[in-house]
Amino acid sequence: MIIGPQIFASTFAYFISRDHHMPSAPWYLAALLLAISLVIAVYVAGDKKGRKERVDTGFAPGEAEAS
Repeated sequence: MIIGPQIFASTFAYFISRDHHMPSAPWYLAALLLAISLVIAVYVAGDKKGRKERVDTGFAPGEAEAS
């Protein structure tokens, strides 16, 4: 189900009424949603400091230096 058109149409309809005259509100809403998604993407794809990836080499922990 596509909810985007309904959200933006409702936002536009609400903000062009007599009490709230701001026809660019759907653009501001889109910018806000884009900024939120950018923050989430940076958090998820960011470098995890302090985490070391374990690589299985097939050797025991002290065995690799001995050979």
